[in-house]
Amino acid sequence: MELQYKRNIDKEYFRSLDSFNYSPIFHAPNPKQKMLIEKINSSYYIPLGNINRLVQYTEIALNYALESELEYYDSDRSELEKFENDPFPISRIEFMGWQKGSRFSKTFEISNPYLIDKLYNSVFEYINFHETKPKNGNTDKKKKRPSATLIKKVATQIFKELTKVNNISEWQSLCIIGYIYSYYEIGLKKEEPIMTEEVWNLSKKGKEKKGIIITETYLQYLAARIKRYIIK
Repeated sequence: MELQYKRNIDKEYFRSLDSFNYSPIFHAPNPKQKMLIEKINSSYYIPLGNINRLVQYTEIALNYALESELEYYDSDRSELEKFENDPFPISRIEFMGWQKGSRFSKTFEISNPYLIDKLYNSVFEYINFHETKPKNGNTDKKKKRPSATLIKKVATQIFKELTKVNNISEWQSLCIIGYIYSYYEIGLKKEEPIMTEEVWNLSKKGKEKKGIIITETYLQYLAARIKRYIIK
């Protein structure tokens, strides 16, 4: 039997900018976000509220994406532990799902006792493996950042908003996204987040002490990095 089931988690858990119900009161910036917003405002003359909306959207969209990509939920582990404390024979396993835009759900059951045991043991071993595996083996049960696909989708949403709605040039838009992503320490690779200007300056000084000449400006660095984040 050929497997037909396919699930695009990137698509399912992507939060678009249009779906973000921004409220200036509810989404008030914290002090550090306020400094970022004012810095972007002074350089690009975008209304403070518009910038705050994009800053808040970035945080919510990336956190939403990250939550969807956890290797497992603590609540699932807790339920498994409760069951293990007082186990009993499992007579059936039910799978249930629903499709967006539909009022109906679909379910199917597994009742074969041997298959049930295999499924249960697989879940138990998977969770136990991630609980006990050494941290220095890069096995934290929670990811440190969303997938590269979702990071790019969020950046593209902001890019389109800046260029098409706020009429900001493409190059300036890349710089603005760079400022926002550096604030949240986001990068396509976990070990390479977008550097803040302060970190970039320290890196530049360190290279210059070694005789490496850096002609690139911080804004050029931001634009070049973020350009790879935009989906055309």
